[in-house]
Amino acid sequence: MGRMLEVLSANVSYGDMVALRDVSIYVQEGEAVCVIGPNGAGKSTLMTAIAGGVGLRSGHIRLNGESIAGVKPEDIAALGVTMVPEGRHVFGTLTVTDNLRIGGMLKSSSRQIADDIERTFEIFPRLRERSGSLAARLSGGEQQMLVVARGLMTRPRLMMIDEPSLGLAPMITEQIYHTVLEMRSRDGLTLLINEQSSERILKHADRIYVLRGGRVQLEDLAVNLRDGKAISQAYFGFHPQDEGAAS
Repeated sequence: MGRMLEVLSANVSYGDMVALRDVSIYVQEGEAVCVIGPNGAGKSTLMTAIAGGVGLRSGHIRLNGESIAGVKPEDIAALGVTMVPEGRHVFGTLTVTDNLRIGGMLKSSSRQIADDIERTFEIFPRLRERSGSLAARLSGGEQQMLVVARGLMTRPRLMMIDEPSLGLAPMITEQIYHTVLEMRSRDGLTLLINEQSSERILKHADRIYVLRGGRVQLEDLAVNLRDGKAISQAYFGFHPQDEGAAS
């Protein structure tokens, strides 16, 4: 199992604000890797840089050993990388089916698009029920299903999902995780997921990175981190039980 994705000593700035500081991560083919950290840690910036939406000040990003730093987002998508952004960005004035068609724009034929829409309806039966509804009228959970399904329309090899549980009921979040993890087992989908909380992802991830202040504070196998102590220290910069003593 080789390394599908490598980010090496990546630095990203927005003007004078440094968002990523010498960040290095890797994702092996078929892995489920999670990056956790508080708001402003740089998690979304990391994914956006991988997807080609923001340039590196320095460092390298490699997909299957080939540099993709500076490559256009649409060309990175054509290589099998898709990103599901935070915030359930649906095209609200379009139907569910039309949102999925947009996800399939890279396909070579309308027949292939139709086949993949049918495939996503099999994965998310609720979307079939709502196929003619405007996306703006879907519930939050349905919209999250739709943006994941739209990403799957590209038949990605690497799917990056930014904050899939944000604002959703736990049952809906578990359903979304179950779906993408099932596709990982069945189709060999590789996953890179951002989350704020480690509680859920510890059950599903192979490896975890903790990002804080734009730096990687911790990297380890999820199985080694299940007591939560090392994650808490990396996430907060101290053990939570020490807060009272320090104040």
